Formats: sequence, C-alpha cells, structure tokens
Amino acid sequence: MPKVTLSLVRDILAPNEIRQIATPFAAAWPEAGQLLWRGEKLDLANGILLEGPGPLSADDDGGTLLRFTVATTSDTSTGPGTVLETRSVTTGSSNVLLRLDSVTFPPGATAWRHVHPGPGFRFLLKGALRLESDDHAQDVAAGDCWFEDANSPVRATASTDHPETVFIRLMVLPLEYKGRRTIRILSEEDRNRERRQTTRTFFDAAVKL
Repeated sequence: MPKVTLSLVRDILAPNEIRQIATPFAAAWPEAGQLLWRGEKLDLANGILLEGPGPLSADDDGGTLLRFTVATTSDTSTGPGTVLETRSVTTGSSNVLLRLDSVTFPPGATAWRHVHPGPGFRFLLKGALRLESDDHAQDVAAGDCWFEDANSPVRATASTDHPETVFIRLMVLPLEYKGRRTIRILSEEDRNRERRQTTRTFFDAAVKL
C-alpha cells in the first residue's frame, strides 16, 4: 500500500514576494492579505486545490496561507514555509480523493463518537473544542492543529463560551466517497441524537499520488 506524507505548513509572504511551491498536491487556505497562485487571486476563507509546481505570490501588503500538503515518501519536501505538523500514513491505493472542508459548531454542540475513512490534519479557525479519543483527551483553541487517523474514534464538543467553533481539514479518502459524507457515528443511540454541526466542502479532487 502506498505511503504518503501529510504536512500542515504556514506560508508567510513578504510584500511582492514570489515563492515556488513544488509539492505535487496541496490544499490552500488564505488567512490574510492578497495572494496569487499562478497569477490568479486567491479568496480569503475559501480553500482551493494547488497542483504543483507553481509560483505563489503576494501583493504590496504580503499575505499568509495555510497549506495542507500531500506527497509520496519519495518526495516529502514541503518547500518554503513553517511546518506546523507532519505525519506519514498508508493509503489503500495511489488513486485517492482529497477533500478540503470546514465544520462549524454552534455553542456546546457535539460530534458524537465517530470515525472517518481517511486520515488528515485539522486546523481550528475559531472557538474551542474538546476532543476525546479512546486513549486520551485534549482541548484545542483557535490556531491549534491536530491529526486524526483513518477509522480512529473521536468525540468532539464545542465550547459554550464562543458564538461558533470552526475548523478546516484535509482528508485523504477512498475514491468512492466523492460527494458523500464520511462521518460514521459508532453508537446507535448517538445516531438518533441531534446533529447540530454543519459541513461545507470546498473541493473533492480525485488524484493519483
């Protein structure tokens, strides 16, 4: 089975800087400023797929970008930028689905104990979240990132102290999940509970790694 390296990178570009991005595939999430990919403007708070190599550039004010990179183990370079986290995973096939989406929780909402069929990093944009897995629990705040492996049970509960809690994630999925929800609630009792969080998909991209 193919081995893949997933990384979460932050690119901070100075005014008018041009930076070459060589990673074969990455999800881009512009955080601040005005950035361009191959000369095309990137919208703030709107994720897109980058298929490298290519130039990432900033306008007169500079800009900041989150980049979720996906590379085979033979090419693990993330290029310039600060690596926040990295993880090696195994996929069932070299033909995979890359999905970038966001999940928004109202105050106190819970994603009941569940799994997803593919691994990926998450980054909390706003709010606070309590994560409970089978062997540990952690509290994450805005600006934190974390990794969830395929079929790894977790329960997530949003803080009641924030108007909303939002994270973005890139998952590496089997192709058959294109256009389909990936969450699988593990308990029948929990499956009958109210689901208050909402999901927005930015792209589903079938690629060959």
